[in-house]
Amino acid sequence: RKSLLASVDDVYNAICVEGDGVGDVVFYGKGAGKLPTASAVVGDLIDALRHRNRLLASNWEDCTDENYVIPYKTDETAVYLRISCQDADKYKSRLSELFGKLIFIERSGRTKNEIAFITPPMIEQDIDDKLEILSGIMTVESKIRVL
Repeated sequence: RKSLLASVDDVYNAICVEGDGVGDVVFYGKGAGKLPTASAVVGDLIDALRHRNRLLASNWEDCTDENYVIPYKTDETAVYLRISCQDADKYKSRLSELFGKLIFIERSGRTKNEIAFITPPMIEQDIDDKLEILSGIMTVESKIRVL
């Protein structure tokens, strides 16, 4: 009764998948109905029995290594940043010193207290560390990974 699948009824089907990073995830939606689904399941069982001596290849990987998912902050990426601070344009050279060759984004309606740019590809944690240096001067309004 406590299972997420217990309330699946009528023409609805559901599958519960357990993921290391997300826990239980349920996919739920209309299926073919009781009789067509039962027919398909019985057909699959008959097919499996007819071919029981046949080896089927499986491509599942062994994921027992606890480090098979790397922290995203160690990945290299470019980042779009929109920053606000007093008279932002005067910090363009300081930002370039910290991050390297930047692509500054100009847009109509931009206030003088806002600056937007794209960093070169670098380790995301390094970008965050550099932003921490500027935290007393600037406020990050937007940060978007650029792939």
